[in-house]
Amino acid sequence: MEILFLIIITVAIIVAFTRISDLKKRINILESNASSKPLQRPARVSVPQSVKAGAQTIRQTTESKPGVMRSFFIWLKTDWLMKLGAFFLILALVWFVTFSFMENWIGPVGRVTLGILAGAALLFWGHTLISKKPVPGQVIVVTGATMVLLTVFAARDIYDFFTPASALGIMAITVALTAVIAVVHRTLALAVLALIGGAVAPLLTAAPSPDFTALLAYIFILDLGVLAVVALRSWRSLVVLGLIITGGFSSAFFEMNESTVWTFMALFFALFFAVSTSAIWRSKKALIVDLITTALAVALGIFWVAEFIPDHLQSVVLAGAALVAIVLSSLLFRRGAPSIVVYTHGAAAMALLGAATAFELEGEALTIAFFVEALALLAVARFGMKDTHAVWGASFLQIIPLLLAFESFDRWNDLGDEFAVVLAGMLSLTAGALILRNFFPADQKSRLPQIFSTLAVIFSVVLIWRFLEVLIDSHSYAHGAALVVYSLAGVALFFRGTLQNLKTERIAGIILLTVVTLRLLFVEVWSMSLGGKIITFLVVGALFVSTAFFKKSNQPNNA
Repeated sequence: MEILFLIIITVAIIVAFTRISDLKKRINILESNASSKPLQRPARVSVPQSVKAGAQTIRQTTESKPGVMRSFFIWLKTDWLMKLGAFFLILALVWFVTFSFMENWIGPVGRVTLGILAGAALLFWGHTLISKKPVPGQVIVVTGATMVLLTVFAARDIYDFFTPASALGIMAITVALTAVIAVVHRTLALAVLALIGGAVAPLLTAAPSPDFTALLAYIFILDLGVLAVVALRSWRSLVVLGLIITGGFSSAFFEMNESTVWTFMALFFALFFAVSTSAIWRSKKALIVDLITTALAVALGIFWVAEFIPDHLQSVVLAGAALVAIVLSSLLFRRGAPSIVVYTHGAAAMALLGAATAFELEGEALTIAFFVEALALLAVARFGMKDTHAVWGASFLQIIPLLLAFESFDRWNDLGDEFAVVLAGMLSLTAGALILRNFFPADQKSRLPQIFSTLAVIFSVVLIWRFLEVLIDSHSYAHGAALVVYSLAGVALFFRGTLQNLKTERIAGIILLTVVTLRLLFVEVWSMSLGGKIITFLVVGALFVSTAFFKKSNQPNNA
């Protein structure tokens, strides 16, 4: 009875969704037929076709369509007596078969034979019925496939009639027939159920000692079937489902030898990467499911490498995979592939390269490596691809080393690893600002170069401050020297911005000088020694006064 209720609930859900889809199609057909009829207007009024098309578009967008629940209740109340009677007949048939089994009217061989033949008959009947009545036909196909799977499972588990291999073969044939029916009749719901049935089939064989190599070979064949269905009908959501199923069955890797695991890892990763690429190529656009597929494939590949590849080979394997993705992206770009394919492969390569670096390095060395890699990718996007979207994507990669580098802003005891991190960040951001300079068109008004410049200035300020603290024993004099350097930089930026009419640099100089002023008046004036105050305020004051003379020298002489 539990299995019966499960089947009934599953069938009800499928019927609901497929019926809703059928209702939506009928509504769209009625709307298109209604809109195609000419509007009755006075003979003397001539309406242009463009006006008619605009009115039709507005009418189609403003009309409210029934929601999912409303469509379900509409289907439920239509011929509800017929549906209720069909449900009663199914219950009576199930109880009759159950009673015949209990009274031993039908022996084990007859029960298994009857179940398989009845399921096959339902499959064929549903196939012939779908073209005329889609919803009942789909329900009958699902019922027949489920009946065959459960019958084979019972025959194997209770009566021990089949071997695990033969039981799996019968189930696989049933799943394949269901998938063929789904492709022929363009029914995504049947394809999804066929894939789920194919994934459940190995669990129903009740094998005493599972052969994990054969199991993963079966899953790979199932994935090939997914590839074939996607190639025929472009149902990309099946790829995500297949990838999730493959990830679940990959737990068998823990019970297999290394060489076999590595072989299946390469096969599965290459297959799903190829499926995602071909789907994007054929449609000339990337959907959310394509991006999800690529992200899941990369994440699963990194997990496999971390778990099943020796430590000394992990970074090599991931770097090799990243190199393959980059080379493939370049080849596809030259063959005229859509830019979204290049972006997808580029993002995958970045993720693989970052994982390889993380497996090989740690701490400050990892942060420095991330700065170098992010800068290199930015240069490739800027000078190699010359694409705005690629440049933006590569620029966002700087966020990762930036977050890691903030830990190195604390007080240093020597010029060690923290100094190297901040120095690498300053050089990388400065180089990034130079790379991005004059790249964006004037009409885009991108602030990305200014952002890089601002971050580079922040790192420079921290670097000078901490460097002088290490170099000079007295923090009072070290801070004074740093403020003098900041004042020189601020005055230089202010002069250059004013002279060359560069608003950004002039504002940056003003901000830097303002920071120096606030630091002097509210912090250093209370903590500096008397000698440090005299020297610092004297030099900084002279620099500030020089700006006034510079401004006067640039003003027109009224005398």
